Amino acid sequence: MAENKTHTIQLEVLTPTHIGSGNRIIKDTELYVEQSHTYLIDIEKLFYKMGGDAVAASSLANAANKKEGLTEIIKNRKFNPLDVSKKVFKVNMGSREYSEQMKTGLGANYIPGSSIKGAIRTALFKDALNTKSLKLTGDSKSDFYKIFNVKNINGLDHRSEEINDKKLTDLIFSGVNLTDDAPKNAINLNAMRFLQIGDAEFAHDSTHLYKVNLYAKYSKMWDDAQPLNMAAECLKTGSKATFQIRTANALLDLKSKHQNELKMLTPELVDIHNIFFKANSYMRDLLYQEINTSENENLEEPDEVRAFFDEMNNLYENVSEYNENTCLIRIGYGSGHRFMTGGWLQEQKTSIETEIIERISRKDSSSKFKEHRLSKSRRVTGTERPFGFCKLTILK
Repeated sequence: MAENKTHTIQLEVLTPTHIGSGNRIIKDTELYVEQSHTYLIDIEKLFYKMGGDAVAASSLANAANKKEGLTEIIKNRKFNPLDVSKKVFKVNMGSREYSEQMKTGLGANYIPGSSIKGAIRTALFKDALNTKSLKLTGDSKSDFYKIFNVKNINGLDHRSEEINDKKLTDLIFSGVNLTDDAPKNAINLNAMRFLQIGDAEFAHDSTHLYKVNLYAKYSKMWDDAQPLNMAAECLKTGSKATFQIRTANALLDLKSKHQNELKMLTPELVDIHNIFFKANSYMRDLLYQEINTSENENLEEPDEVRAFFDEMNNLYENVSEYNENTCLIRIGYGSGHRFMTGGWLQEQKTSIETEIIERISRKDSSSKFKEHRLSKSRRVTGTERPFGFCKLTILK
């Protein structure tokens, strides 16, 4: 009987990476900003610093209601913000709030295993669709909408219709015909069950605040970075963490019982080196497209935009040299359309009209940007860096 294998993996952050917790940390309610520093205030420390009595409680309640913000409390009482802070960022975030990095219950920063698995799954997803037997076969809008669980086949409005690729994923990784209904046991036969990924937990001091800028693509040029008046707490470049990937090789024993349904499950699919190889191939393709789309369209590029593409080019050169023990992934905020699961739609060679693919791929259906084929902008840090690139290395 085949045995499951557990691999210890090191994750290194190559560019600022943000996986949001869903919390917005707001100035004057939880933040104090002073010149080149942003202080995350510890309300309990501040409460006792103010005397720890009913008057202090009333003042903090007023601060929460913005009658008297934290800035006024700290300045008027001449408190040292270091004495009442639980974290200090050496940057003026330049906005009224920031998006918090995902954290454990004990406050450690982490990347959930589901995010890492999603990046790897997307590479395997694209690889499976590239095989001749798994090309999309639907020849009509009805078939296409059926695959994507769109209820209204007479029209598609991304803002109101439920669109997801869960059914498509079950169908692909269970090896059945894409235009058939998924079998009731598809979820149990889904070959992606082989891949089990743990969380990557980082040190408490592994984050930094980054301003978020936007590059907007117009008909003949890239506009230089426009501030979005927002900031994100990101894992810093160079931050490292370890986690485990478990490949459920024991599932291979099911092949004898479910040969047809599990045709996607092969020894190569549960080989960690093969998984990394496919992930790198996928990232090379995406980076090449990202770099050459701008060059081929002869778009004008300000210096700031050129710095962004230079870094993308460096990433492309690096991933081209990675071996089967190392792979590049992109996750989290600012990853962009091409680097998400939906990116493969652009390259599918089917008889479905292009406009359907574009409408299901794009979130923005306004007429303002109809001249642009898909993604029209790039979110970058205030220092002109792309978000979300991480390197995975198998540790011996």
